Amino acid sequence: MSCCSLEIFAPRSSAGVDELLRSRLAEFAKRGPKFISVSGTVASGALRIAEDIRAKYCIRPQLHVQRAGSTTASITALLDALLGAGVHDVLLLGGEPGTLNKPAGGEFGSTAEMVSFIKGRYGEQIKVAVCGFPRGTLGEAGEYAADLAELSKQVAAGAESVVCLPVFEAHAFAAFVSDLAKAGLGCPVLPGLLPLREASEFHRMCRALHVTPPAWLVDQLSENQAAAAFGDSLFCSLVSELKQMGHSSPHVYTLNAASTLSLMDSAGYKPLAHRAASR
Repeated sequence: MSCCSLEIFAPRSSAGVDELLRSRLAEFAKRGPKFISVSGTVASGALRIAEDIRAKYCIRPQLHVQRAGSTTASITALLDALLGAGVHDVLLLGGEPGTLNKPAGGEFGSTAEMVSFIKGRYGEQIKVAVCGFPRGTLGEAGEYAADLAELSKQVAAGAESVVCLPVFEAHAFAAFVSDLAKAGLGCPVLPGLLPLREASEFHRMCRALHVTPPAWLVDQLSENQAAAAFGDSLFCSLVSELKQMGHSSPHVYTLNAASTLSLMDSAGYKPLAHRAASR
C-alpha cells in the first residue's frame, strides 16, 4: 500500500527530543512516509527534529508555523533558518476559531495573508500546506462555509496542498473534497486520521484540535470499555474506506506513540524491507 504522511510533535524537554531521535523516529521512518510533519517551535526542538528527518532518512520534513503572534520579521527569520537547514516545507496553522481578521499579537489577520507573504517573498523555495476543515472541525473563521471560503483564498494565494484535521467518517471527508472541487480547488487534499486508544486522551485531543466527534462515536466510547480495540477497528476501517474512494495516503496524527506503529501495521502500512535493513 502506498504510504501515508505522519505528524509528530516536538517533546517539551531536550531529553524527550533526544529519546525521540534515538528510537521512535527511526521506527516511523521505516514506514516510508511521504513526509513527516513536525509540530512545535524551533525552541522546542522542532527544527532539530526536522533536520534529522531530512539528513538521516531522506524524508521530507514539514514544520508547523503558527499565525498567532507571527510578524513579517519573525516569519522571515524562521523561514531563513529552515532554508539554511535544508527544510523547504511548512504547514500553516491559523488562529483559534473566530479569530479571523484579528492579528492576535502579530501582523497577519488570516492564514491567506501569511500564504501571500511567504509565496511573495520565497516563491518556489518554500512549499506551503494549509489546514482543511471538514464538517465536525473548525478553522479560524469558526464555521464550515466560511472556513471553506478562507481555504479558497489560501489556495489562490499560493498554498500547494491541504492537510485536514481528523475525520472519523469517510463520507465526511468525501463531502469536503466534493465541496472543494465545486469551489474550483484542485490541489492535493489529505484526510487526517487520529488514533483512538484511551477515551480521556481522545477527548482531550479533540478539544485541543477543535474537533467534534460524531455522536455515534461518543456513544460508542461511553459504552465500550475496550476503547483501544474499538479505536483500532475504526482506524483500519477508515483506511480501507478511504482507499476505496481513492484516498490511500492519509495523514496520521501519531501522538509519538508506539501503539500507532502497531496500528499502522494492522492497517497495511508495514515497515519497508529496504528501510528496515538499512538502519
